[in-house]
Amino acid sequence: MLDLSEIPENLQSTDGPLAAEYIRQIIDRVGYSIWQEVPDDPNQRQPYIVYEHALGAIAIDRYPQEDGTVHWLFTADSLAAAPEIYDAMQNLALADGVVASEPLTNAFKLRSQLKEISPRLLRRPFLLENWQWIAIAGTLLLTVALSWVIVWLGRILTTAMLRVGKARPEMRASMASAFGWPARMFVAGGILTVLLREIGLRQDVSAVGNSFALLLMLLGGTFFLYRLVQTATMALAHPAAKSLT
Repeated sequence: MLDLSEIPENLQSTDGPLAAEYIRQIIDRVGYSIWQEVPDDPNQRQPYIVYEHALGAIAIDRYPQEDGTVHWLFTADSLAAAPEIYDAMQNLALADGVVASEPLTNAFKLRSQLKEISPRLLRRPFLLENWQWIAIAGTLLLTVALSWVIVWLGRILTTAMLRVGKARPEMRASMASAFGWPARMFVAGGILTVLLREIGLRQDVSAVGNSFALLLMLLGGTFFLYRLVQTATMALAHPAAKSLT
């Protein structure tokens, strides 16, 4: 029911439910639609405005498909405007007859709990709410700590295996280098990708954070593989040097 074309494909599984949650929370405060006011012409060219706010509109529009059918979806503009609209009306009570339901995402569940602790945590001084800035700082610290621990364990295990296999010192040094900053960058990028999804960031911020995490994985993974190839080359070069062929 959502036009996700403006959301990167790798973020749709997390940003899609979050966008749906924002729209649902807005509609729950606006109230039920009156059926007689909803157009019944599937071929009409104008979008149907579900709710209009000074910060934007929640609307559905027609999207022709390749097979000739037409789908009516909440527009990409609606998804982009929903976080700010919800921020402006989140303190309004649910409309009459609307029963509060379980949030679709962990981020909204956490927001509900934090609101009971301190409403100040939900204030939005710049781009994100206060609790999200705190969560990002905690995520970065946790990412650094976990990446160091995971890589340290991997380095110990690999070094032990090389010693058992009586690998030459330069091979052990090469693998130790691989389990330095290259491995830490790769692991940190993976951890950051997972943790950022649980914060419920808005689409633009989520895209930046996810791109940064993928960049870490790309750079770290590239140099890690380079070190693995270098180590393999050393392992093959030593016995090859003893052969006339």
